[in-house]
Amino acid sequence: SSGINAEYGQGDHVTGRLDCGTMLNWDKPHCDIFRKFLVIPQVIPVMNELCGKGYRLDHLPLTIIQYKDAEGFDLHGGNLDEKGEWMQDLSYEFRFGKISCNPLNVAIPLDKTEPGDGGFVIIPGSHKANFPIPPEIAECDKLDENNYLINPALNPGDVLIFTEAATHGAFPWRGPTESRRTVFYRFCPPNFAYGRGYFDKNAEL
Repeated sequence: SSGINAEYGQGDHVTGRLDCGTMLNWDKPHCDIFRKFLVIPQVIPVMNELCGKGYRLDHLPLTIIQYKDAEGFDLHGGNLDEKGEWMQDLSYEFRFGKISCNPLNVAIPLDKTEPGDGGFVIIPGSHKANFPIPPEIAECDKLDENNYLINPALNPGDVLIFTEAATHGAFPWRGPTESRRTVFYRFCPPNFAYGRGYFDKNAEL
């Protein structure tokens, strides 16, 4: 057993998760590394294959920080809504020998994670599901009796690529380091837009 259960999925109900979506607009040189993450040479061929050439950044990138026992995030994603109806916006398709994803996540961990530390979790194969995720699983009230939920080992600088059609989320951080930091980018095919809003540094607020 992985030791993951409903109690494990709960944070301390005090320490919140910190989110930031403005890294690309930080002053130089602080923004430079986050801009370089957009064009990682080893990742580009994968994006071309799964999203198509001309793929685009879709909605804001996101940096998250979880301190010790900070809340995670309910399981979400999947190409079906809670009623079991098809959601093209979050789809994974394999047709005529070609894979297509809307959208595709690229996650870059900045801290080491071992299985059981918390942080990112995913249900492998869930991107092919034909039934919606049960609410008691999505809300982490019933977890991992069959070890289907994976908390992968990750090293700083690794690149984790997964489709939004896969059911995923995060558990409270209980690793040896003070915090868990991860950068997320979401990409879509060139003719598809999922994001509802964008950050414009020069916009009047």
